[in-house]
Amino acid sequence: MIGVGLRAVPRATGGGSLAYPPFQALGTTQSSTGNITVSWPTHVAGDVGILLIETSNQPPASVAGWTLVANSGTGTAGSNTATAISVYYRVAVTSAESAVTVADTGNHTFAVIATYRGVDTSSVLAATPVTTAIGDGFVSSIAVSGVTTTSDKALVLAAATVGYDTTTPEFISFTNSSLVSVTMRANLATDVGNGGCIGLADGGMAVAGTTGTTTVDYTTVKESAVVHFALKPVPV
Repeated sequence: MIGVGLRAVPRATGGGSLAYPPFQALGTTQSSTGNITVSWPTHVAGDVGILLIETSNQPPASVAGWTLVANSGTGTAGSNTATAISVYYRVAVTSAESAVTVADTGNHTFAVIATYRGVDTSSVLAATPVTTAIGDGFVSSIAVSGVTTTSDKALVLAAATVGYDTTTPEFISFTNSSLVSVTMRANLATDVGNGGCIGLADGGMAVAGTTGTTTVDYTTVKESAVVHFALKPVPV
């Protein structure tokens, strides 16, 4: 299945010398039972690409040219009660970055690239990532503990997956009362192989510190996984 992503107008920033790194675009998804090649959405040099990969808890060993943020998964690898989210980043060197190849991970591989601007490219992450996952048949909501940001105006992201074989987007909401303007950026699904869903949301953390829990709600009682992380704004 191939799905077309969305483009959003950058969010207005708060006052002060720093600005939240604004979301730029979401690319086109790719999913397959073999290798996939994932293209960047429109971008400029200095943008940061966030590569989101969903698998049946069979995360890739690595992705050439990209830096791993974290993996989070649950369930027996390759089974229909398994899912994992793998998050990578890369700083665009040009406005025409090459598509990235993700090698066959097993049952299926589902991926997309989102881009952000105004990120400190010398120190992309503003917090140590936090992960969590829950198994099949429990709830249709997952809560991930907060991250502790090291910079004011950090943009906090939650990337999530649900291991459900569907073409209908599963995610309902991402909520965190400590963050400014929490906005869902991706709500995607594939029925290739065992199938799976990808969700992405972001929100601003005005002052450096612990963000508190982000709760992710989705439609179907299935296994899910989340990576919680933050992007550091360009210093002024």
